[in-house]
Amino acid sequence: MPYERKIKHILLNFDFAADEGVVLQDLTIRGPKGFNGDASSGTCNATGKDGQDALRFNVQADRLVINNFTLILGEGGHGGAAETSKDCENAVATAGHGGKPGNFKMMASESFEIRGLFEINPGFGGRGGQADAYGKNQPASCAGTKGGDATATSGKGGDALQSLKSAGTVGGLGNVKILDISAGSSGDATAEAGSGSNGDACGCPGGNGGKANATGGNGGSATTSGGAVTHGGDGGDTWAVAGNGGSGGSCGPD
Repeated sequence: MPYERKIKHILLNFDFAADEGVVLQDLTIRGPKGFNGDASSGTCNATGKDGQDALRFNVQADRLVINNFTLILGEGGHGGAAETSKDCENAVATAGHGGKPGNFKMMASESFEIRGLFEINPGFGGRGGQADAYGKNQPASCAGTKGGDATATSGKGGDALQSLKSAGTVGGLGNVKILDISAGSSGDATAEAGSGSNGDACGCPGGNGGKANATGGNGGSATTSGGAVTHGGDGGDTWAVAGNGGSGGSCGPD
C-alpha cells in the first residue's frame, strides 16, 4: 500500500530472534526516497515545506554474514518551492530545505563477517526549493505610493554525511565498497520589487520603488570516513531587482 504523507520517517528494521544467524547473500535492497516538501504559492507570505529524510536501514542479529549484497539508499526529498502572488505590499517567499539521504546500521552480538562484496550506494541529498517573491506595482496617485518590497530565500540542499564505523571485530571490511556521496544543491531565489506610483496630476510626486532582497541557500555538505568520493551541493543563484521610482505628475506645457 502507498505511504501516507503524514509519515515523517520511513524506517526499515530487521530484528531477528535470538540464536539465529542471518546471511545477506546475492541480494539487492533499494530504499525509497524521502517525500518532497509541499510547495506554497498565491499568498504574500509563501513558505515551502522541508523535504523529508530517506530510508533508514537497520539489521540486528546474533550472527550476521554478508556475501554479495548491494544496499541502495534512497535520496532525500526535495524542498518545497515558494512563490508569492504579484500584488503584495511586502512579499516574502521562503522555500523548504532538502532532506538527507538514507542511512543504515548493522549490529551482531556474536559475529559479523563480510565474506564477499558489500556495495553501498548512498543516495543524494534532496534539492532545496526555489523561492520567488514579487512586490506590487502601485497605480498612479497623488500621494506618491511606494512600490511593494520583495524578499526571497531559497532552501538549503540536503546534507549527505555518510561514515563507515565499526565496533568490535568485523571480518572482511576490505570487501566494503562505497560509491560517490553527493549532497543536494540549493534552489534559486528571485526577488522583484514593485514600482512606485506615478503622480497623476500637476504637483503630485511619484512614489519610491520597492526594495528587493534575494538570498540563495547553501549547498548541502558531503562527508565520509569510508574513502568514497564526495560532492558538496551547489549554492543557489540569486536575482534581486529593485522597483523603479514613479514619475512626478505633469503640469502640462504651460
